[in-house]
Amino acid sequence: MASAAESLFNEFRRRLSDNKELSDADRERMALELAKAIESEPVPTIAVIGQTGAGKTSTLNALFNAGAAVGHSRPTTKSADSFDFEISDYRGNKGDIRVIDMPGLGESIVRAQNLRELYREHLPAADVILWVHPVSDRMLEFSQRRVAEMFREELGLLADHLVFGLNKADSIYPHNWHHEANVPSSEQLKHLEDAERYFAEEMRRVLPRRSPFRVATYSALQYYNLARLFSLLMEAMPKKRRWVLERRMDLANFIDKVDPRLLAEVTGVGPAGPAGRQAPAREWILARMSEADLRSCLQQGWTPEEWWRRKGDT
Repeated sequence: MASAAESLFNEFRRRLSDNKELSDADRERMALELAKAIESEPVPTIAVIGQTGAGKTSTLNALFNAGAAVGHSRPTTKSADSFDFEISDYRGNKGDIRVIDMPGLGESIVRAQNLRELYREHLPAADVILWVHPVSDRMLEFSQRRVAEMFREELGLLADHLVFGLNKADSIYPHNWHHEANVPSSEQLKHLEDAERYFAEEMRRVLPRRSPFRVATYSALQYYNLARLFSLLMEAMPKKRRWVLERRMDLANFIDKVDPRLLAEVTGVGPAGPAGRQAPAREWILARMSEADLRSCLQQGWTPEEWWRRKGDT
């Protein structure tokens, strides 16, 4: 499916071709100039902030290449104060993206001043800033202070381009993700909503009131809610540069993580049975099935509805 930006460029080319007032040479020249302008536009630059293990690389893979390795065109750079960070040209499936990989806001109390200097030096070069934070981590007090210092005082204008990504939705309590359908359980969904609400309340207090607040809860591992995260990144991009990011969008599909038997049953394609057998109560049934029940169901080749009926017969 063509992106909105691609559709716009195609429409421009079509109208150019239909314009009878232009000579063939003029139409060819303008088309070449458009193509040259598109290719010469600087690649989108994303600053990614997060502590080790937050899932920064897996997030980039899920958004732009669905699991491809990051290609580093530059060696790791060390700042004068020994903070490690990287500036990399990430080779996404739809084009290159420059990534500024920054240490997490809460990683160092002793060298907080040096960390601020690192941010001041490199964040202004980014089109958009993505802070990746584990959704289950509610220890926000120190990070709040760092956010206030950086995005309310020294780099206040950059708050307009800031997006918070709460990663690892699949690992939230009570740790009973529906892996067969690749969706959170009803209990997890409630905790995810609560965690996002709490995070938003805490962080809104320290950011400039005039700046839009953007947060998305997702799972890079399970490809969950990636479209929401990407839409917020698009919003946070400078308007004239949004199309360069959109052209590189290559979201991993959460359906790839759905159990093939369940997918076949739901879609009516494959060995699980004919179309039209998905019952309205399926999500209700899945929410009540233990992991052992799900394994048994798949081993026997039963649909969730058939499993529930057989359970009631015993």
